[in-house]
Amino acid sequence: MTRVLLLEDDFSLSFNIKALLTEHGMDVDVRTVASDAIKCFESETYDLVIVDLIIYEDERPSTDGGVILISWLKSPAQKNEALRAIPILCVSGATKQPGLYHLLDMARSLGADACLEKPFNDVQLIDTVSRLIEGRPVDGPTSRLS
Repeated sequence: MTRVLLLEDDFSLSFNIKALLTEHGMDVDVRTVASDAIKCFESETYDLVIVDLIIYEDERPSTDGGVILISWLKSPAQKNEALRAIPILCVSGATKQPGLYHLLDMARSLGADACLEKPFNDVQLIDTVSRLIEGRPVDGPTSRLS
């Protein structure tokens, strides 16, 4: 069974993503902050990581978000090759805010393998997830979907 770790602070969205991926035969663990997500790797292995780039706590951007998790997994300092090889799908709605249009490109430069701009639909998510798990290319440097 394909194992997915989802880092998402929006309860409704994480519930919907988990339900959709579960419906497609995947086992999904959900965490709301990067530090908790990183702890999951102590006892679990994953085939894919989906991260919300910016996590909010108390209605303010947290320093414990997707950038931290991507950096931890993909850093040259990460000695565990298996962790560095896990594909990462970055999702974010922050790119619609002035001055934050570059965030998906930044996620790619940190090591995200694909990016989806919120909102995205079920077909787009399943297609991207399937491509990443199968090692197939995902169209374009970022997928700006509406």
